[in-house]
Amino acid sequence: MIQDHYDAIVVGSGFGGSVSALRLSEKGHRVLVVEKGRRFRPQDFPRTNWHLRRWLWNPRVGMTGPFRMSFFEHVTVLHGVGVGGGSLVYGATLPVPNEAFFETGDWAGLADWKAELAPHYATAKRMLGAVRNPHLTTVDEVEARSGLDLLRLLPDDVEGPLEAAADVDEAEALLFPDE
Repeated sequence: MIQDHYDAIVVGSGFGGSVSALRLSEKGHRVLVVEKGRRFRPQDFPRTNWHLRRWLWNPRVGMTGPFRMSFFEHVTVLHGVGVGGGSLVYGATLPVPNEAFFETGDWAGLADWKAELAPHYATAKRMLGAVRNPHLTTVDEVEARSGLDLLRLLPDDVEGPLEAAADVDEAEALLFPDE
């Protein structure tokens, strides 16, 4: 419903915008959320990314999908356009890094990041209704095995975020417990 006055206008309905709008409205503020794209129903998504008109967003050339590519000098960003913003292109996943990730990098000694962020991951999981997907496909297995094979090729002295994932045997045991 359009009103004459809002306490806040939130641009974008993705991860940041939707949470901001929710928190403001919970506090009693009148909030308007504006979104560039449209609302997508399950049947609106393309069955393949080869169907470019339903995959990419560029209305000037008839493309009305949820994915937009923005090109900058040193990076290309693939982001969502539509109600849900980035969540449209995030594969409906909510990954939580493993222990080693929180202990890696320049930020590692600043705080116990795993403990600091745990309640926020729990809130996101609860609010989004996140659950483990029980329906793994052949493609999921091939991707997992390929990733493990790539990790095995890394030298032992790899530093940075990749070393957090370098315990290949443990990862393989978690991914394929019946072997």
